[in-house]
Amino acid sequence: DEYYDNEKLIEELGDVNYMIELMHQYDLVSLTEINNQVNLKEKKLNDGLEATLKDVINEVKSSMLATV
Repeated sequence: DEYYDNEKLIEELGDVNYMIELMHQYDLVSLTEINNQVNLKEKKLNDGLEATLKDVINEVKSSMLATV
């Protein structure tokens, strides 16, 4: 329940989204490259890794902490 309307989470996601937009604006990455990685991640999670929602949330939290 602490993930719904979580201002800190929303703020962090906004920061990440802005960084992606800046990187794209300066041609450091393409949206195609990013979408390819999103698709690979989705496939990895769907290909029998038996990832639960809790595992995914923990991975996101760990990634966010690593970039702070």
